[in-house]
Amino acid sequence: MASFRQSVYLTIDGDGFEKSKKEANQNARDEGMEELENDFRYPNAIITPDEIGFSESDGSLNLSGTIYTDGSQKTELGYLSIDIVPDLDVVLDIIQFYMKKLGKLKTVLEATK
Repeated sequence: MASFRQSVYLTIDGDGFEKSKKEANQNARDEGMEELENDFRYPNAIITPDEIGFSESDGSLNLSGTIYTDGSQKTELGYLSIDIVPDLDVVLDIIQFYMKKLGKLKTVLEATK
């Protein structure tokens, strides 16, 4: 597994947590966490990104947005911002992936001339 630096900013919405904590605690118990009565699991949580970006100053990728308890987006759980400086191996994997995509695009564009 590649190593990387990261920073995380998390804000929990008190009302959303109160509305959802009973079900989240049951999810934890269903996963075998009975001994942790204050453990909460949100297996269907989603994030709706406000921003996805790249910082040239430190080479970090940023993802930030609102977290919801599930895909219905009815109960807001909070806000999350993650900054990750990926390992060089991960960056190379990303570059190779997009080089292949660009190669396919180039082929399609040349075929339409």
